[in-house]
Parts: sequence; C-alpha cells; structure tokens
Amino acid sequence: MLTIPGYEGKMHAEDLENYIQVFYENESYEHTVFPGAVYVSLSTEYGTLYSKAELAAIHAVCQKREIPLFVDGARLAYALAADECDLTLPELAQLCDVFYIGGTKCGALCGEAVVFCGMHAPAHPIPRIKQHGALLAKGRLTGVQFEALFTDGLYFEIGRQAIETAQALRRVLHERGYQFFLETPTNQQFVILPTRTWRAFASMPRSSIGKSTTRPTPWCAFAPAGPRRRRTSTRWRLSCSLM
Repeated sequence: MLTIPGYEGKMHAEDLENYIQVFYENESYEHTVFPGAVYVSLSTEYGTLYSKAELAAIHAVCQKREIPLFVDGARLAYALAADECDLTLPELAQLCDVFYIGGTKCGALCGEAVVFCGMHAPAHPIPRIKQHGALLAKGRLTGVQFEALFTDGLYFEIGRQAIETAQALRRVLHERGYQFFLETPTNQQFVILPTRTWRAFASMPRSSIGKSTTRPTPWCAFAPAGPRRRRTSTRWRLSCSLM
C-alpha cells in the first residue's frame, strides 16, 4: 500500500503526479513496490466529495501514467444524492476505469456491483472468479437486489432520504451546541463530544484481562438506509462507532 497525502479524505492530482514522478526518478525503482493502481473513495471516509474537476484531474494523471483508477463506491448513493455533488453516474463511468456500486450500505442484504468502464474489463472474468473460489452458486440472488435498487430510482431515493435525515440531525445537534469534525454534505456526520463524555468513556468497566472492553472513536450520526416510510413523526438514530 503506497499512501498519498490526504486533505479531508481526498487526494490531490498534483500530489499523485509528483509521487509517481519522484518514484521513477529513483534509479532503484525496479527494486521497490510499483504504483499499480490508484484507489479513491466516493464519498470519502470523512464524508467529503470529489468534484467532477478533481476526479477528472486524477483520472488524467492515471491515463498519462497508464495506471488504472479505482473508485470505491460503498457510499456512492449518498455521494450522488448530495446537493454539492456535480457528478452523475454516467459521468463517473467516464472518469475512472473501475468502480463499484455499494449495496450493503444502501439497504441491500449483501453484495456490491463492480462496474468495469470502457474496455477495462478483464478477460474471462467468470473463470477467474471461479478459480479463486469466489463464484456464488446462487449469485443471481445478489443481482436481484440491484435490479430492485435501480427500479424507479429507488437507489437515489434512499441516498436522498438518508442525507435529509442526517442533515436534519446535524441542525438539531448544532442548536444544542455540539461541534463537528467536518461540515460534510453527505449522511456521514462526525460529532466532537464534550470532554465530560470522553471522561465517561475512560471510566467504563474493564474486562477480566485488564483492557478496556471498548475503544471509543468519534461519534457518527448516520441516517438509516432504506426507502422512505410514511410516518407522522420523525425518528432519529445516533450511532456510536465502537471498535
């Protein structure tokens, strides 16, 4: 894994170009790990978004250096549904070599849909999958989920509903004086907890081997995935990420 500097979860094209240039200027580069592919997430782990221009710049570097660009789309529904997103799904397919459409984080039971753009699909993909012991006996059942998600715009409706819920939750927390690590346009909202709350975590019971039973990380406010339900009242779910 070769890391590139990140800015609020995003990679800059100039940093990528500089890294690759410096790599090949090293006379001993043949004895080191080659940069074989570029990996980015949309939306990012911080809930931020790549603009069309930013992704196009990274893609241009990849094309120049003949390196494939892979876009992790685990939270793609929430990226495409954000007001600040200026990308469409067809445009995404033109600005990368491979991406996947997240199903598990968007209400599906399991599975992700991998999309090879243009002529970048590997030769004989099914035999390759089978040789690695990864071919599902009833794989069509996984595909049925995506047929449902892309019927009548359900995939995008789920993304929009989750963002609206998370943004409403953010407004409530702002009104109550909470601060956020970043102001993100997606359903990922990272709340900075007061010192007294962290102290409460520190005083939590310990296990029999002397280690804390949980290791706290920043609280995240995620809107539940799934189609909009008709309710007379609005419910919120504040989830704490514990490792």
